Amino acid sequence: MAGVYGCDWVKAGQWIGTVQAQVSGRIVLNLDSVPKGQLYGFLYYYPEGLPIGASIQIDESETFDGRETTYQVAYFDPLIGAIIDQRQVDLAAKFPGFSFPDEIRIAFSDPQLDENSLRLNVTFVDGTFVKVDLEKSEPPEFSDMEAENISWTDFKSVVTAYEPYQYLFRGQALPWSLQSSFHRTNRSCLHRFLGYDLQEIHRAVTSHTNHIFNLDRADELGAITALAQHHGYPTPLIDWSWSPYVAAWFAFEKQFRPEAEANRPVRILALDQTALEKFRSSFFLTYSIQHISKLESLAIENPRMAPQQGILTLTNVRDVERHIFWLEKSSGIKLLRAFDIPYFERENALRELRLMGITYGTLFPGIDSSCAELRSRNF
Repeated sequence: MAGVYGCDWVKAGQWIGTVQAQVSGRIVLNLDSVPKGQLYGFLYYYPEGLPIGASIQIDESETFDGRETTYQVAYFDPLIGAIIDQRQVDLAAKFPGFSFPDEIRIAFSDPQLDENSLRLNVTFVDGTFVKVDLEKSEPPEFSDMEAENISWTDFKSVVTAYEPYQYLFRGQALPWSLQSSFHRTNRSCLHRFLGYDLQEIHRAVTSHTNHIFNLDRADELGAITALAQHHGYPTPLIDWSWSPYVAAWFAFEKQFRPEAEANRPVRILALDQTALEKFRSSFFLTYSIQHISKLESLAIENPRMAPQQGILTLTNVRDVERHIFWLEKSSGIKLLRAFDIPYFERENALRELRLMGITYGTLFPGIDSSCAELRSRNF
């Protein structure tokens, strides 16, 4: 049945699967909805055990009606996030025994499983045909990871015993699943974020800053993305703090809750960043391995970073908890812990945090925050 995207089974988001071909590997399909109800994105293929990847671009003209379409294939180095120029690199000589076609034919079809499943029928230039089943990455609204139910007093005892700067902390008013704000909006194509969103952000932000950000420099690209994140624009960054108490303030500060959420705990996450560094990280969003990586961004025009003891992670993965669980399972290394603290401890926790100097006014410098701090005291 024809739908707004040409068929009912292809929807925006991140789709993941594996392929059994000449070299087995992982397939990641990132699709964004664009104007006129069409889809745009990129498909990535990561061959198992090879330091190379392949990609194709899905443009807005694709109708996803089951017909076979020919796509040009680009090869990339996932460690440096860059396309490989085959005029300078002989891939066949570098990887003997493997073929590197310039194009492949793909038909997107409905596997008749459910709305979160998609099948790719892939035909290579030599006539080899493979079927690849993809599953839509659809994290639940609320996390299903195992958390430690703990009192505010016991939480303080646990984190006091941690080595300084071993963990990154994140406070959430509810135990939502861990995602970037970008992926939470059901967007996945980071090519489009870098090529379109950031250009618009740059034009808008420049009128309010003294610094002109240079998007050709990686450190300034990170700085403007962090600035946009801290002012409410969805980005592939996730906010953390070096301080468990700053994270606790963000968990407890929300005063009013819907009745349905009244008995849910607040959640504080602790990510072992020293253990995370044992895994392959990346500062790239496109032509890169799937990853979650620590990013120490420059705080250009961003006065909130220092008082919040802010630190960021960068990711091209929609379901971050599932990705971390996979890393933990494959390595035996514990990366992420979750602490659920009863919401009714809010008043006592905020009182103690206020005595530590952690308030709205100290975390968000400016007139608005000063007034918000006075409002919380007097009303």
